[in-house]
Amino acid sequence: MSAASALAAQLRQLAVRAAQPTTKAASFLFDAREAADLDIETIHGLGVNGLAELAALDPRLAAFEATLFSAKLRSMDRALESKEVNDQLDAEIERLLLHLSPHLLLQPAHKVLEWLVRKLRYGRALWQVERVGYSR
Repeated sequence: MSAASALAAQLRQLAVRAAQPTTKAASFLFDAREAADLDIETIHGLGVNGLAELAALDPRLAAFEATLFSAKLRSMDRALESKEVNDQLDAEIERLLLHLSPHLLLQPAHKVLEWLVRKLRYGRALWQVERVGYSR
């Protein structure tokens, strides 16, 4: 199989998955069925709201609204992005987590984490406690 036909097959699989109705979704705040009923605009609004609440406590967090909470990212699919783009996103998310860590027990931080888990698919790093458990 050529590289072009392998890529075409992968793109078809992504399109099929995107077209299938979701009955469950990974979530930090909601159970799987409730999470599946929430659209990305709702999750984005929730995350932006949480970030704004936290920025009132820690102004360093306000900078992430222009990066990780931007309209561009709301419409982006990480699975279709290059490794370089994903590595840059991961680095920015890690910076956010460092600033977020002192506030993890607060509800607004949970809203921010919901955005990271649901849209940016950063759940794989949330289990890495060293990324969340300390701040500078």
